[in-house]
Amino acid sequence: MDRGGEIQEPERRDKDHNKPVRGEGEDQGVPDDAQRPERGSRGAPRDTDPPRGIRVNFSVLLHPKAAEELNKIREPTRQRIRERLKELRIDPEASGKRLRYTDFWSTRIGDYLAIYEIKRDRGQVVVLYVGHRRNVYDDFSRIF
Repeated sequence: MDRGGEIQEPERRDKDHNKPVRGEGEDQGVPDDAQRPERGSRGAPRDTDPPRGIRVNFSVLLHPKAAEELNKIREPTRQRIRERLKELRIDPEASGKRLRYTDFWSTRIGDYLAIYEIKRDRGQVVVLYVGHRRNVYDDFSRIF
């Protein structure tokens, strides 16, 4: 205790560099050669990318039955379906809708539907079936 009755805290020091901790003494704990990030108008660092862990690129895999059915479709439509399936890499949930009472998802490509499963733990989207909208659910339920 000090004579005035105030409690005087010991000076806090950085363990690694034996310098006073920020806010105490002349040195603010930042090396002279350190570069600070550019700051926006509100003082937040400028970072155009989302925080780490938010964006995950998935790998898109075709089940053998889906590949077989895809090969039966004419080339221009097949190409459109392949392009749409590539979009599943970025955000498979936003690209389709969840099928009720199941863990499966579907995405519509013109008159065709692709039914897929998202395996987040492996970072995979498995396309299980591709077929015409008219009979895709019947065919899919017979197979799976």
